[in-house]
Amino acid sequence: MTSDRTNAATSVGLESPDLPAPLAALVGEVVRRTRLRRRERAEIAAELTAHFRDGLARGRGVEELSAAFGDLKTSARELRQGAIAKRSAIDRGLRRTLQIVGVSIAAILLVYLAMAIHVARLRPTISFDPIATYQRLLPETEDPAWPHYLESLAWSRSDATLGTPGDPFGTAERRNLFFDAIDRYGAREPGAEAIVSANALDEPVDPIDLRAILAAHGDELAILRQAASMPVLGRRVSTSPQQAIAAEQAYFGTRTAGDVEPSPFADLLLSVLLPQLAEFRHASRLLIAEARLAEEDGDFARAAADLAAIFGIARHAEENRTLVGQLVAAAIRVQASRAIVAMLETGGERFDLDALAELAHAVDSVQASSLRLDMASERLMFEDVLQRMYSDDGDGDGVFIPWAFAEFSTLIDGSERGAGRGSSPIALAVGPLVYLAPGRRETIDQHVRWLAAIEEDSARPWWDDRRTVERIEQEVLFPNRNAPILGGGNVLLRLLLPAVSKANDNLAAQRFDLDGAAIAIALARFHAVHGAWPTSLDALVPEFLPTVPIDPETTLPYRYDLRGTGPVVWSTGPDGIDDGGRPFRGTSTAHPETNDHRDFVRVPAQARQAGTLRKSVLVHRERTGRWPASIEELGEDAPPVDGHERVEYLLVEGEPVIRRVFEDDADPRRRFLAIPSPGDRLLVEWGLGTFGPIPQIRRPDWSG
Repeated sequence: MTSDRTNAATSVGLESPDLPAPLAALVGEVVRRTRLRRRERAEIAAELTAHFRDGLARGRGVEELSAAFGDLKTSARELRQGAIAKRSAIDRGLRRTLQIVGVSIAAILLVYLAMAIHVARLRPTISFDPIATYQRLLPETEDPAWPHYLESLAWSRSDATLGTPGDPFGTAERRNLFFDAIDRYGAREPGAEAIVSANALDEPVDPIDLRAILAAHGDELAILRQAASMPVLGRRVSTSPQQAIAAEQAYFGTRTAGDVEPSPFADLLLSVLLPQLAEFRHASRLLIAEARLAEEDGDFARAAADLAAIFGIARHAEENRTLVGQLVAAAIRVQASRAIVAMLETGGERFDLDALAELAHAVDSVQASSLRLDMASERLMFEDVLQRMYSDDGDGDGVFIPWAFAEFSTLIDGSERGAGRGSSPIALAVGPLVYLAPGRRETIDQHVRWLAAIEEDSARPWWDDRRTVERIEQEVLFPNRNAPILGGGNVLLRLLLPAVSKANDNLAAQRFDLDGAAIAIALARFHAVHGAWPTSLDALVPEFLPTVPIDPETTLPYRYDLRGTGPVVWSTGPDGIDDGGRPFRGTSTAHPETNDHRDFVRVPAQARQAGTLRKSVLVHRERTGRWPASIEELGEDAPPVDGHERVEYLLVEGEPVIRRVFEDDADPRRRFLAIPSPGDRLLVEWGLGTFGPIPQIRRPDWSG
């Protein structure tokens, strides 16, 4: 014990060489235990040394003095309190403040650690079966069409059909070649009935005789038409190939996933397989080509049945109520509509009234709901993800779980699962911050509001002021650039909100092709009945059209003219300027002042972004009975001017035109009127073919 005290005293440099070693060690130990500042410890050491020197001078022994000193701990505490009491008030206040801060930091760290451990131990609660819930959204039937599709399309996957076994292309490549031939044939390209290709080594392969193949599978195509006419597809959904029905496995081929680590995302609705959509695209292409073959054979009833069946396929494609299903259905309808127009333009007089009536019924069968977005499955998918990402407090709320999000990220990017579990140091460190993130109830409320706004936008006409996509970009996708108002900074909203901008436009754009098909059919029926073309589209009403379709770009009836080859129908297009049916063309002309190669020839008229001005113009006409002569006449109803983008108004041949003007703040000369492709949107061009053979596109050779 004496040796330890001597070492302690030596370590602080306060040992007294004038005292015996035991007393010097005692002084050093007491001074060390006071935990005072160095100057204060030196003073106490001097006082204790003097005390023991005085005792020794009076003849007291070392052991007696050590025993009389008492308990070291108590003495050190009393000496410390006395030294602190001598300090100034400011000094004591600062010390107290530091003590409080230290205690507070320690308490915060303890609370943070406790919260981190709590968050790391949170587990999501799977409160509902998303697959079963999604299945209840779909119509039920005892006679589904899906097995008939599988039966009718199985031959298109056969080596025996597509080429000889051992084909150097392989079955998948050969099938792509086959459907390439289908597309060319359906597009009426000369010589497309047979295609001969070679592999990368220029080895010859058997040609695809498309006419012979289609003729040989007439029975299967008849089954395909029957399947398309059935009211309900009735395909059950699955997230795993092992859960697919036996007929599907026989069609797509048996697949095994191997040993899969159990995961909370095993039954994620986001993972639902939709292989039928690709098959529906193939089926529609087959029927277009088969309709072309029937037309060449003079069997117009079969050609009409083929084209009408494609609308049934589109209806089955959107039955799953997913966004991708709706987009595939829209693309299929566009294909069918353009095929109808192309056939009628070059040979409509050969179709009898019954065939034309079947086509008219098929086009009229497209429901208004098919022209707007249905986000039911998107809502369900988001709720499914939320129940795997958030805790559940039993009252509809909860907090974000970091490790669950990390696990979900591995599902998206394909990395090793389990890397983001809650036991990791990163999860423990970040965990408590989730209490600053939007809660479960707030997140789902934001998502529901956004999807409702998206659906509402999709139901509006093109010229209306549809700003939801812009608001999403400002408040959700890029919250750092704009104030996060609704949904800003919510990582799940940014990750899982669908890309609705193009989806909205693609879904709405099919309206033009459907209108073109309806007008072309009505013109053909009018000519078949009256032996002449109508003088206007109004003459088609009500015998062949319930009303004249309205141009979505202008809210005016489509344009119509009789020319040497027959009727021509067109939309003025997004520029709002009537070019007499001159169609869109890709033009890129240098700006005359800046040599800026942009398409500046026209401006969008009555564009969606100019919806506010358009509404003001319509209100003025309703109030006064005439179009305003200028934007100044609108007075207070005129929209505000933006420094970068502004709208202008003028009358063209007595009709209002609204256009946008972009100005570069850095260079006022760069003032130009912008639109990607000037011209009208051609819907029908009798005798010439709006949708004729697809020209071969040659890419420029940059090697030289």
